[in-house]
Amino acid sequence: MTRVLSLIAALYGLTACSGRTVHTSTDAEIVLPSKIELMFYPESTHERVDILFVIDNSASMAQHQQNLIKNFNTLIDALKSTRRDQKLPNLHIGVVSTDLGAGNWGAAIPSCETPGGDRGELQHTARIPGCPTPTDPWISYAEGAHNIPCTNADPMECVKEAFTCIAALGSEGCRFKMPMESARLALDISNDANPGFLRDDALLMVVFITDEDDCSAAKPQLFDPTLQGLSDPLGPLTSFRCFEFGVQCDINDRNMPGPRANCVPAYDWLHNVDHYIRFFGEFKGTKHRVLMTAIAGPKEPVAVGLVGNNPTLMPSCRLGESSARPALRLAKLVEAFGGAIHTLCTDDFGPALRVLDERVIGSPPPFKCITTPILLPKGGVACKAGVDVCKMPSCLAGTTCDMARGVCVTTEGEDTSRLCGESCLDKADCELRQVSKRGTAEETELLVERCPRELFEPSIPKEQCGGSCPCWRIVPREHDCTRELGVSPFAFEIMRMDQPPSGTVTVARCRVPLFDWYDSEVQQASDHCSIP
Repeated sequence: MTRVLSLIAALYGLTACSGRTVHTSTDAEIVLPSKIELMFYPESTHERVDILFVIDNSASMAQHQQNLIKNFNTLIDALKSTRRDQKLPNLHIGVVSTDLGAGNWGAAIPSCETPGGDRGELQHTARIPGCPTPTDPWISYAEGAHNIPCTNADPMECVKEAFTCIAALGSEGCRFKMPMESARLALDISNDANPGFLRDDALLMVVFITDEDDCSAAKPQLFDPTLQGLSDPLGPLTSFRCFEFGVQCDINDRNMPGPRANCVPAYDWLHNVDHYIRFFGEFKGTKHRVLMTAIAGPKEPVAVGLVGNNPTLMPSCRLGESSARPALRLAKLVEAFGGAIHTLCTDDFGPALRVLDERVIGSPPPFKCITTPILLPKGGVACKAGVDVCKMPSCLAGTTCDMARGVCVTTEGEDTSRLCGESCLDKADCELRQVSKRGTAEETELLVERCPRELFEPSIPKEQCGGSCPCWRIVPREHDCTRELGVSPFAFEIMRMDQPPSGTVTVARCRVPLFDWYDSEVQQASDHCSIP
């Protein structure tokens, strides 16, 4: 476990090369500035899952809570994996609010009067008259058994009814929202707010739902209402304080409305986001057993407007009369665990909930789409062209590669219509490791070797890796990856003959450029295997 934590910490500590300038080496090869990127993907299902919903209960959130409830069926249905004969995994489902009060000044701030707010305690009060609430502070489900006094003969329907009952938290919570700190308090064993909810051998999923960014205050003085003039140090007593003192942009002048660029989370007044990344990664023993996502405001655009003379952070999305502001701090947290921000400005939360199952819990795909171009060790592109141009590395037995024509030919020179020639996919600057954990046992870590060059031929079934099993290769998946997801046309595939232990996660560490697949800089870069 220590080795894995050290590995992840070291990899996340690597930073991208400064700037996005394309460089030309001494031999005239065009290379790209790069960074190290980690990609997480499952190889087996998780049988035990703890899900924490962190739901904003401030004003304007009632409709969004109803949307979550309406779409909860999507998550439950997605969790019924074909690998489990359409059965749910062993589940704990908890709900916590974003209300932690406003320090010593809460009594003077409407909606924040309760000292400490909900203190990170799981909310399980019936919000609808007569609806079934779980007998524990969370919903529990295992093999058809549950803790819900429900008369429905279908236990899965009981789970849905109970979630509907406890998730509509209302909109009277504190307007200064602290989803990160609330999640930490809910899960911190030393806080002992919810004993029994977390299980050592379960995957943890955290789902944030909010229409504003995180305002987890390190200094409660942030909420001081005694001085709230425009020229006072903290400015007006609005949520703009959370942006002004929690995010650093190219312009940090409340008196200068307009767009903001290069915005990143800041700390001092608010807790450092890295603090939460460490907490959630380490208290479960590894980041691999934590998955996060957020249904919130997109990260861009970021702009400051005015309400009267007072500054306000403008919404980054709108839907009818509702809107959401950019969740920059939340984005950094969830992205550290392979998650993303999904827009709140929609009636359909289904895609945001389905992605939880698709990434980790349900039926893991036999391959992992590569989201960016993959580089060679010195900056060349392993393959920048489309699938029909990036040629396969080998020919079948009895044929050879005619390099001039780029096709495999028979000994008589007959064209077999099989593409061949130079391909650098097998030289990509990547390293793959598998991390497994069974029950409360110590994590095991396995370095997965690169497959031999001849096994990079995609027509070879992944089970036919012989003495090289398990090994990894990069294969064309144009339909699945480019057309379906809009990313590069290639994917990682683990060649193996057996099934990995339950909960196994593969971590791919690759050198990638600071550009997207379709950027012109990538298409101009060199892709010759002569760049080792």
